[in-house]
Amino acid sequence: MVPRLPPMGTGEIVPNLASHTHRRSHIFAGVRPFNREGTMKRLAVFVAVVALVATACSDSVEDATDAYCDDLSTLASALGEVSSLNASSTVDDVQNVADDISNAYDDVVSSAANVDDAVTSEIDSARSDFQSSVSSISSDSSVADALTDLQTAQQTYATAVQNTLSQVNCSSS
Repeated sequence: MVPRLPPMGTGEIVPNLASHTHRRSHIFAGVRPFNREGTMKRLAVFVAVVALVATACSDSVEDATDAYCDDLSTLASALGEVSSLNASSTVDDVQNVADDISNAYDDVVSSAANVDDAVTSEIDSARSDFQSSVSSISSDSSVADALTDLQTAQQTYATAVQNTLSQVNCSSS
């Protein structure tokens, strides 16, 4: 039997259309109507989280720069150990000082990776010259013979570190 449509204008609902509307209502099940107050609360929480993250990022940038400056200062102090070397120093004494300087340099390179405007090119060049001076001292040679070259290389290296401290605007050097 074919369903009969009601005459137009009677206000009766066609049974098939009513069931069709009912079937579509499940699509919107669980969807809450727009709630302005809830939306404003979520927006406020979002803004607060963004502000917190921005503050944390600026603190971490500042911390990274402080660490870089501290490592540069430690390198400058390690370079000062060269002044403790004298004509009676042994090759092992020179090597120990060079190892301390190398470790401090490695820390500078590591912390520089976390700072966007870190400058290391001048330090890298001076380090290379210093290492060449250290390498030129053999176990058979006298430290006294190489001391002048070593101290000159140390002064160049120390100047490069001081210049870098100034370029990065480190407050303590």
